[in-house]
Amino acid sequence: MQSLSRGRIGWAELLERSCSVIVAGANHGKTAELLNQARRLQDKGGHALFIRLNKIYKRDDFLDNLDIEDEEAFKRWANCSSLEILTVFVDSLDEVILKSLEDMYQALKVISQKVGNNERSVRWIFSARPAVINSEVISRMQSLLTLNSSRRPLGRQDIGAGAENISTEVQSFDLTDDDTGRETQETAEGIEVYRMEPLSRIQAERLLTLKLGSSSGAKQIYDAALNLGLDELSVSPGGLDVLRSIDLINNPPACLTDVYENIIASQSEVQSSEIERNASFGLNSSQFQSAVSQLSSASLLCSLPNIEIPTETLSPSDGVMSARKIVFSSLNESALRYFLTTNFFIDSGPHQVKVYPDRLLYFFAAKRLSFLVTCPEDAARLVRFLSWNSPSGESGVYSRFLPLAGWLATLSPLCRAEIIKVDPQACALFGDLRSNEISSNEALKCFELCLERLERSGDTIGRGLFYLTSENYWQATSVAIISNLPVFFKKYSKNNQIRNLLIQIAKVSKVDVLRGVILDEISGDYTSLLESSLALDYILDLRDEGDIKELLSAFDSSGKTNIDIASNLIGELGFDYFSVSKIAGIYVDFLVRDADLFEFNWTISKYLLVEKNSAEIAQLTLELIRQYAAINKATFDFSFDSRQFLEFFDDLAAFIVDCSQMSVDERSDVLYRLNNFIFDNFPYVYSFKRTKLVLEEKIDVRQEVLKKNNHRTLSVSARGFSVEFDI
Repeated sequence: MQSLSRGRIGWAELLERSCSVIVAGANHGKTAELLNQARRLQDKGGHALFIRLNKIYKRDDFLDNLDIEDEEAFKRWANCSSLEILTVFVDSLDEVILKSLEDMYQALKVISQKVGNNERSVRWIFSARPAVINSEVISRMQSLLTLNSSRRPLGRQDIGAGAENISTEVQSFDLTDDDTGRETQETAEGIEVYRMEPLSRIQAERLLTLKLGSSSGAKQIYDAALNLGLDELSVSPGGLDVLRSIDLINNPPACLTDVYENIIASQSEVQSSEIERNASFGLNSSQFQSAVSQLSSASLLCSLPNIEIPTETLSPSDGVMSARKIVFSSLNESALRYFLTTNFFIDSGPHQVKVYPDRLLYFFAAKRLSFLVTCPEDAARLVRFLSWNSPSGESGVYSRFLPLAGWLATLSPLCRAEIIKVDPQACALFGDLRSNEISSNEALKCFELCLERLERSGDTIGRGLFYLTSENYWQATSVAIISNLPVFFKKYSKNNQIRNLLIQIAKVSKVDVLRGVILDEISGDYTSLLESSLALDYILDLRDEGDIKELLSAFDSSGKTNIDIASNLIGELGFDYFSVSKIAGIYVDFLVRDADLFEFNWTISKYLLVEKNSAEIAQLTLELIRQYAAINKATFDFSFDSRQFLEFFDDLAAFIVDCSQMSVDERSDVLYRLNNFIFDNFPYVYSFKRTKLVLEEKIDVRQEVLKKNNHRTLSVSARGFSVEFDI
């Protein structure tokens, strides 16, 4: 989790605080996280309750709606010593606040009176969407809850294994075999707000594997999502559910339009059961989609991306769009409040949301506007509003409207006829040329006009406001365009912008249509190919064994290695073509040359730190230690910036500790040797933040490392791995 004021913080530290609010968007895993932590505390013999606030806010006694485990936990705590701490996890704070602030106050009052009287030691942890948390909410909570002026940090046996938080201010910690908690005193503290961090790729793939029962299927879904520009859906549990439901692997989409329609259908299905349970809303799924389209088009045309959730105040905030004014005729007040907290929106500020995912904003808006266009005159009038004309005869779509114009050209034939004349780039690169609504010949003609204008007028792709991503290239991979890529490549060989565009389209399509012209252009000189990063990526992606052999030979004979080239090759080819010893040797060579290691570190962390490579990563860590130790440090000025070096080891160590494919003994051995290496070579403090996070959860690995260290304090910083653990 990320503190909104202090940097990263995790469960071990969070569970020592008097009152915390964890914020994250809808379906981000807040409920599961709080429930999991409550059950872990209970399993460890601690006192914890999990309360769904939306189920008890109108009841006099919250015990009536507790799960059996929580009811029993409360009774145990009520009958024990007054010094025992009760940790209360309160979920769904936002759902009650959206009904009314007074409902929240009364619900918390019921709970507080039950558990917070007699000055018993109570710790509060709430979950909510960030849009509902503001100073007024915090103030009301602060005035009601019993926040103790002192706290006793829970011992490790009470905390259990959870995801760790780190403050950016923490610089060191020690692993000890002391099994006791320690008393600390501090001044009265208020409510602190924390944001849940997005899922990493490893976490996302693990979660998908659990849902699918297949690690290979999880990787395929994740990669397919990235290729279609759906990265926003890959960083939360709810987003992963959408990716799984639209079935990108077994039912691959024919066009980008299908992708977005499937996402909308999936998210609508999630809401349908809730709508049925709330008959007072008086609406259905189609009304939901219509309302989203209305808000999207109004948001874009008015340049007001943030939409205000209705409050008791009738007038909207400045610079924010009022949802009430746009869709109140079709949604009553309670339905509107619920509607703006569904999966179609994500929090963007206090009582403000925006359409989610971002890419659906333009799609929804275009659906609404294309529905309103019924004749050529309508289309011409709309396109005039979205575009500009100069006295010299030039014209184009306003930069901020490029994606909207692209989808209008896709969904409305009438708009397409106008937009192609005004700005073919919008149709060719920001819509969907694979759509069934656009014929193959029409798509090819539009793409040709786009290239001609880029060449003739010096136009730039995206006009400096938008940068193309994978889905923009994929939507242009119609059969007619792909077959003509070599022709276009030769015709515009001197235009780097167009060349790069064509290579990206060929790369996304995963066909070798440009391989021949690229190799002809360099006359088979693979050394020069190494210098062209985009062309190199494309050739490597084709996985032609002959090309790879020639590239590796050119790389080996190139003398002093360029760090960007090395990063590119190792990231693409990995351990299949590079030995552990060779990667370590390249890394140490860069270290000696005092190169900037950021790109190299990022490449290995992104592409090689996957569970199938666990054995190689462990070997790489030990080989880096061996080769570093073999350096004759007296022969060069060893004044490099060691922070990047230590951050890299932090990534490696965290991955190894967390890797279940290795035994506890194997993981603890690597960590123990790495700790000694760091302690011997770096006489100053660097906080191993990621390693600390994982060690907090992997108690078995931590205990095994302590055994290897004869139960002495194990330093986990750059005088070891710093920050104190009690085992």
